[in-house]
Amino acid sequence: MRRSARIILPLLLILSAACREADYLSVYNPREISDADFPESLQDVRSLLTAAYGSLHKYEFLGSYWSGYAMYNLDHTTDFLYRNDQGWISIGAGTLGIENDKISEEWRAINLGIHYANIAIEGAEAYRKVADGTERPQLDLYEGEALFLRAFLW
Repeated sequence: MRRSARIILPLLLILSAACREADYLSVYNPREISDADFPESLQDVRSLLTAAYGSLHKYEFLGSYWSGYAMYNLDHTTDFLYRNDQGWISIGAGTLGIENDKISEEWRAINLGIHYANIAIEGAEAYRKVADGTERPQLDLYEGEALFLRAFLW
């Protein structure tokens, strides 16, 4: 065995033994929110529900785009005035698709709202395991609101 191999082999053994003792994959940070410790209170569940309601106010959804680009044009009020724009023609013809660049922002905003509603539902289910009896009616209300928002956006 060469001299460099005699030095490297024990060094590698020492380093591998040291790596086994320490847990370098533990990334727990008490200052950050994790799934293991959130939600901790009824107010935490309410904050998740607030995010779902907030998605309704996005500029791309009910804030501006949805009515003007997608809904008003479905009744042919544009009357196909946009002869060279296939996006507007497909809206006027009622053949909306995800590839239509005129409504892609609306689709993203709707799906973001559905995502936030799902997170609120999961948060309510997680907190239900540790909630006391007095919080259950309010928790049921929050979960019902999140279910309604998800159905409304669907």
